[in-house]
Amino acid sequence: MSKETKTSIAILAAGLLLIALYWFAPEKTARKKQTSISVEEKIILPKNVPEVYQDIPEVQSYKKDLREMVNRGEAVLPLQGRELDDGAQKTQEILLKDQEFLKDTLQDGQILHNDMMRIVPAIVSALDADAKQVCQAHACYQAEKYNFVTNVTTRAIVDVRNARVLSVQRYQDMQPDISLRLSRIARAIALNASEVKRELGTKPSVTDISMANVRGALQESPCENSAHLCVAPVFADHSRSIWRMLPWEAWCPRRKMPMAMPTMFMTAMVTTAC
Repeated sequence: MSKETKTSIAILAAGLLLIALYWFAPEKTARKKQTSISVEEKIILPKNVPEVYQDIPEVQSYKKDLREMVNRGEAVLPLQGRELDDGAQKTQEILLKDQEFLKDTLQDGQILHNDMMRIVPAIVSALDADAKQVCQAHACYQAEKYNFVTNVTTRAIVDVRNARVLSVQRYQDMQPDISLRLSRIARAIALNASEVKRELGTKPSVTDISMANVRGALQESPCENSAHLCVAPVFADHSRSIWRMLPWEAWCPRRKMPMAMPTMFMTAMVTTAC
């Protein structure tokens, strides 16, 4: 055996020894054990006290607008001006007078609560052939409203320049992205939740919360299988996150009108809570 071969074997043996020592060293073993720790999960059921949440200004304002909407004999709560550009504002005005778009807002003579959720410029490439031909030449907008009673999303495409509704489609058991207003309400409810405060160990601030508009679902809850429109605001707390899941449901007895309002359904998981 040549001297070079012996040297190569010695280097290889030394390398294998160093690898073995590193792999089985106590520190490495500790690191391996640490990373194998499973995340503890728990469910926190809230005290469903509607009075506590109905005093939140954002909720009070929403309820006031719903009552006024019903008194006017209307069924769709429109988006507020701050969420709309000029084209979106005109689109909303067109749709709130369109019979086909409003077709599912009445049931047996009763007004069903709907919210307009978003109105944005239409993505031409995603439209059908007929709408695509029109919208390549004209400005078109896509609008979505949600029927809280029937759990149906309605989507419409509008040719703004000609004030013409190009298409209306309904999607059963499908929820849209929520409006900025509902996002603010969800954030306010989560910030005032005693369950969140207890889990975090302190009263959270608005800077601690994120994803208030992100839809969520949870097994064995009203949110399971897209049965309700739910969102899950998230509070970051170093090694864990607190999710608060909010379904939107309630009843307006004065006018016997099905109304959707934020209610308090919360579970908690460490790391994730709804």
